Formats: sequence, C-alpha cells, structure tokens
Amino acid sequence: MYTDREIEAIIGKVPNWHEYELNDVHYMHFSANILASIHKIGDVFHTFCNARAALLFAYQKKIERLMNNDTESEVTFIRSHLLLNSLVLYNICIDLSWQVLWLRFGTENLELIHNNKIYDHSLNECNFETLQYRLTLAKEFKIRDYIKNMFESNLWGDIRRKYNYHKHRGSFYIEGLGENRDKLMFSLNGQQPKCIAREEFNLEEWTGKFIVFNGQFLTYFENIIGFVIPQNYNSPIGAEEIIRFLIRLEENKKQVTNV
Repeated sequence: MYTDREIEAIIGKVPNWHEYELNDVHYMHFSANILASIHKIGDVFHTFCNARAALLFAYQKKIERLMNNDTESEVTFIRSHLLLNSLVLYNICIDLSWQVLWLRFGTENLELIHNNKIYDHSLNECNFETLQYRLTLAKEFKIRDYIKNMFESNLWGDIRRKYNYHKHRGSFYIEGLGENRDKLMFSLNGQQPKCIAREEFNLEEWTGKFIVFNGQFLTYFENIIGFVIPQNYNSPIGAEEIIRFLIRLEENKKQVTNV
C-alpha cells in the first residue's frame, strides 16, 4: 500500500505550466491561433493538477476523518472515489493536449478568440483522427507521430479503455465494496448459469498505473509546450507592433460588420 508522501516523491512537484498564462502584451503580439493554443495550456494545467491531487489525497493518512467512522469499507470508498476522479481527469488531459495543437494549426482569424461560438465549434471538431489529419496537412510529421505513439502505447491504451468502460458501462467492482458474482448461486445439470458482472477496478494496480502515467504525461506535454510556444513569447513589443495590432482589430471589425 502506498502513502501520499511516497507517491509525491515519485511524481514530483506541480509543473510550472501556469507561467505561460496570456497577458495583454501577448494579445497584441501574436495571432489568434497561437493565443488560443497557449490559453489551452492553462486548461491542461488545472486538469492535470486536479488529477494529481486526487491521486495524492487517496492515500492521505487521515483519510478516515472524511467519514464518521474509520471502517475499512468507508476508507476504500473514499479512496476509490478519488482514484476514479484521477482516471477521468487524466483522460481529459489527453483530449485537452490535442486541442492545444489543434488550435495552434487552426485559423488565425481574430473571431476565434472574439466569438465563443466559433471557438467552441473549432474545439468540437477536434479528436485524435482529425488532429492527425490536420498535422499531416501542415506537414508536422514529427509531432504527429509523437502523439500517435504515445496514445497507442500500452499504458495510455489501458487508461483510455478503462475510462471508456466507466463512461459507457457505469460502475466498476471494487474489492471490499459489495459482491461481483459472475454465476448464479445454484447449478442446473451440473452447470452454474452466468449472471452479469462488473469489470474490476483494482485500487493498488491503478494507483501504480497513474503514477507512471503522471510522469509520462509530464514529459509528453512539456514537449508539446516547447513545440507551440514561440521563441519570442516573452519579448517586449514596440510601437510598430501595437499599431499592427490596432490595424488587425479594425480590419476584423470591418469583416464582421460586412458578414
């Protein structure tokens, strides 16, 4: 059995992805696709931190204080609740990481960030297959293949399949929380008829998988950030760039008015 300190020692500190948060200078400096892509980094950061926190909280020594009593079944329930949150949130991190690249190679039209409907419509079109196609059109083969290899690896495939089971089939069987018989209690002609059983979610097994995934995703997303962040991201801007920004705003205003 793990402890929260053991897990934290393995997965390390919270990443510094929040440092890429956009400010006013960035909005005057970069095109809409770059701005939207970098903004999405913040969504990955918050979701990843919540997944990481749920993993750590599941093994807090004082977890029994969350319930009126400290029975084993109550501790198991809380632990399973937190680890299932990690399962969902880590999967959402994968989807959001695709959106970072999807937006980066999307439209540069300012309406992407001015019009929520256009922004939402763009994100709704993003999935693994459409992103692979967009990156192919952009001839970004290296990052395309990198994402593909990570998503199709054994661990990421296991986590995705478990998430899809949870999403489409409902609950799991968790040892210590009820029964999970796959056969009836009586036999007919020497055979026990089958009954519906749930797939098991082994807490210790999946804790180990989440610990490994957490580290893999850290490296994976650091590489994506390095790919989408411009080299001059934190460079100051001058009067000429401010003027170009004002011109872009005026041109966009005219285009919207003429539609």
